[in-house]
Amino acid sequence: MMTTRAPTPGTATPPRRYRHGARTPRETIAWVIAVAMLPVLWTNNAPAQEGRQTVDLRPKFVDGQTSRYSIWSIRRQNQTVTTNGESRDFETVFEIEGEVTWAIDRVRGDGSAVCSMTIDWMTAQLTGPDGKTKHSDSRRRQGEPEGVQRLLRAVSGQAVRIEVAPDGSILSAGGLEAMKRRADPGTDLPDELDFIESASELATLTAAPAEATVGGGWDTRFRWNHQLGKLVQAVRYEVESTQEIADIPTATVTGSATLTLEPDVDKLLGPLPEGTRVNARMISGRAESQVIFDLFRHEAVGRNTTEDRDIEVKVDFRGHSLTRRTQEQVQSQVLRLSER
Repeated sequence: MMTTRAPTPGTATPPRRYRHGARTPRETIAWVIAVAMLPVLWTNNAPAQEGRQTVDLRPKFVDGQTSRYSIWSIRRQNQTVTTNGESRDFETVFEIEGEVTWAIDRVRGDGSAVCSMTIDWMTAQLTGPDGKTKHSDSRRRQGEPEGVQRLLRAVSGQAVRIEVAPDGSILSAGGLEAMKRRADPGTDLPDELDFIESASELATLTAAPAEATVGGGWDTRFRWNHQLGKLVQAVRYEVESTQEIADIPTATVTGSATLTLEPDVDKLLGPLPEGTRVNARMISGRAESQVIFDLFRHEAVGRNTTEDRDIEVKVDFRGHSLTRRTQEQVQSQVLRLSER
C-alpha cells in the first residue's frame, strides 16, 4: 500500500523519536523499544534462551481490542538512464509518516478474525532530482504533488476490512468501494493487494506457528505489487530470543528475504511499437526485518524493515537502445503507540 514500501539511505537511519505523555506499563514498551533502536539498527542484546523453549506467535484475537501504530518509511531511488552510450543520473527521495488504528471487529470460532485497518492520517515528502521538496498531508486540503495529496486524503479516515487467518496471514482486504466513491476524480488508488501488504506489515506475523522454537524458524512467501510488475519475497523467519520489556514478555523475530522480479512490460512501458525488445531483471534484491512481538497480547509492538533492490531495464528498437538501472534503498518502521 501507500506506506510500508519505502526506501532508505545506505546507512541505518536513526529511528523516529515519538512523543509520549503519561504511560501505562504496556504503553511504556513503545518508548523502551524506540530508545533501544537508537544506537544501531535494532540490535538485540538480550541473551538467547537455552534449551528447546517454544513460543506461540499466532494472534490471539479479542473482540473490540484495538492498537494504534505509528508508521514511517523512506525510499531513496537512484536511476541511471543510458541512451546510445550517453548517461544521465537522477535521484528521488520519498518519505511517508502517519498513524494507523488496528481493531478486532469479530473473532470466529476457528481463531480467524475480521479486523479493520484505518489510516488516521498520513504525510508525504517528495524530493525530486532538482533538490526541491514537495509536501502532502491528508489533514489539509492542499498539497503537492496534487496526485499524492488526493491519494492521501482518499485513503485516510476510511476503515479497510481485513480478513486474518488463525496463523496471522492476511487473506483479503475489503471495503475499498467506499474509498473509491469518496476519492476525487483521477485519483490513483491502491488496490486490494497493496492493502493486504500493508496489513501484513502491521500487527501479525504471517504464517506464524503455534510452537516456534527459540533458535528455529519458518518459511513463507509474499508477492506484492511493484511499479515494474510483481515483487516476490521468499522469507525465512527465525526466533532469536525471548525477553521482558517494561514487564511485558516479548519475542524477537528476524526475517531475511531474497527478492525477485516478475516484470510486466505493459505496466512498465505501456504499448510498444512492433519489433521492440524489452528485458527487465532484478540484478540483486535483499530484505531484512526485525519484529518485537508482544507475547501477552500476541501482536507486534515494533517492526523495522530494510530493502535493497537493483533493477535493470533494457529496451532495443530499430538500432536504438535505452538502459535504465534503478537502485533503491528502502527502510520502514512500525511502532505501537498505545492499546486498549
